[in-house]
Amino acid sequence: MNSKLQDLKKRYRGEWLAVSIPGKDHVGRTAKLLAHHIDKKTLHQLLREKKIKDAYITFAGVALKPGYAVMFYEVQG
Repeated sequence: MNSKLQDLKKRYRGEWLAVSIPGKDHVGRTAKLLAHHIDKKTLHQLLREKKIKDAYITFAGVALKPGYAVMFYEVQG
């Protein structure tokens, strides 16, 4: 069953999601949920058990705790 990626993120909030995005659907982000788990290592183990090699993995929640920030630095060489 395919769903919108945003809908899956709302339904499985606080969990790691492994999805496949059929074709090149970069606008609507239609996704098929392959597996989900609160622990990222366990999610990868589930994918190996199911012999799934191609999956988009994302976290359905806040990436940073309040008060933290991220800065990116590009190294050119």
